[in-house]
Amino acid sequence: MLKFRVKKIILILSLCFFCINSSFAWNNLKGIEDFKLNIDHQGDCEGVKFDQEVNTSIKYLIANSKINLVEKTKPGEYLTATILTVGSDLVCASYVKLSSYSFGYANNSAGKEDFYLLESFSGASILKASPSRHKQQVIYWFEAETKSFVVEWMEAQK
Repeated sequence: MLKFRVKKIILILSLCFFCINSSFAWNNLKGIEDFKLNIDHQGDCEGVKFDQEVNTSIKYLIANSKINLVEKTKPGEYLTATILTVGSDLVCASYVKLSSYSFGYANNSAGKEDFYLLESFSGASILKASPSRHKQQVIYWFEAETKSFVVEWMEAQK
């Protein structure tokens, strides 16, 4: 069982290596006021999930800005927190991502118009810690990344 979990950790680290500590904002946030918040947490750390705590932290930080979180958005913008977690009794690891995006049409490299996911903000990282510290580490990362998102959004509105 331990070998399987270690393999899962190595797989996640390998697949997500290119995203380590990256954060991108493309000034596409101008004029966007409403976001639908989604929290997606797959896996757990020793039976512990922390999607509710991440949800509360993000909502608290956004409440102190002029960004509106809405229940429904027609063609609108989504703000999604993604957490993919694997763990053992020694270590837990998570791929974490905060992104805002909408769906729409854009030209691909061949000049053909197609339906795409259009990101306006994205930050991602891989975090690992002991099971007793991992939950707080993930929550802290989302709080810091949400603050970055709010600052980028505010600058884009100028």
